[in-house]
Amino acid sequence: MKIPRLTVKEFHETRFCPGIWRDGLTDFLSFIVIYSHIYDPAVEMIAQLLIRQQETRIVDLCSGGALYNRQIYDRLSRHWKIRLTDYKLTDVAPNRHWKNIAKLSNQAISAEPESLSADAAIRKLPGLHIMFSALHHFSPEELQQLLTTGAQCQRTLAFFDYSQRKPLLELIPLLLAPMLLLLTSPLVYPFSWRRLFFTYLVPALPVLLFVDGLLSRLRSYTLPELQQIAAEVALPDYEITTGIISRWGGIGKIHWIIAHPTNLQSSMRSESASCRNAPPDDCLTGRRPVEGCPPWQPDARGAPKYRKHPCLRFLFSNWMLEVLSCARCAQEIKDGCKAVAQEHDPPPRRERGDNTG
Repeated sequence: MKIPRLTVKEFHETRFCPGIWRDGLTDFLSFIVIYSHIYDPAVEMIAQLLIRQQETRIVDLCSGGALYNRQIYDRLSRHWKIRLTDYKLTDVAPNRHWKNIAKLSNQAISAEPESLSADAAIRKLPGLHIMFSALHHFSPEELQQLLTTGAQCQRTLAFFDYSQRKPLLELIPLLLAPMLLLLTSPLVYPFSWRRLFFTYLVPALPVLLFVDGLLSRLRSYTLPELQQIAAEVALPDYEITTGIISRWGGIGKIHWIIAHPTNLQSSMRSESASCRNAPPDDCLTGRRPVEGCPPWQPDARGAPKYRKHPCLRFLFSNWMLEVLSCARCAQEIKDGCKAVAQEHDPPPRRERGDNTG
């Protein structure tokens, strides 16, 4: 049976929702996105758009908790060798923790402090405009307006949403989400006593998560609905495509819309580069590595030495879980950057009297 799309707003979208509740909810949702890796295929699509359009600027619309943007930035920099010159967070209700994300990214990610709707951000800020988990927040008319604005301003848009209007399929995740919040609330970055208060003593956040989670699923779009929205826009010299990415054997699905000018070439020259092409000082000193290479510090012999864990201090507030959860990530980064460092290292000097080889 086909369920009609609901048009009621979620509570955290309204002006009646306290800021601490909204931030607590979006921080947890960002936590889920990071550790479920639900949007990994979307990052690959974003990378291809950046390369094809020769774009080095990203604007995240409806950023919410936004911590997942740190993960996206690192993946684009490290795995796709894309050097981003600007990465901005925007939202109608800016999260008070965005300043921490900017600090954790060494200012590679910046935040618009003022309230900025998606349409206003597309008009005001140049670059590739991305949006995660927010398609269902917009009516069909609002989505058409975003696409029209994108065409008028010659912007590239990439919107992704994992919500599905299949209550039976989504029932178990919907019921498990409040339980997961109860189990992980002390671990979600950044640590907040107020979030713990509204999770355990006054369980407003688990209730809000369940109610808004149910509404978000009932408000989500199907692929035919997105295709109809795209077809009704039909703008000249502006290509709009839609699709679905299956995850976890088809249990999860990401609906997406990608729109871009058909003849667009960014006015900015692409600065995609990896540590392999950068001067050694850019990779191996304590300066901010814009291409995502972890910080290094030479030891007494001049060989680079890993200085600190790149994943700590931004995913969890509990240090032990940080180490356990990020150990694989850290090892991959160490191995990758050791290879880079070896390329920059001069060949070892042969000592006098050394007749080997």
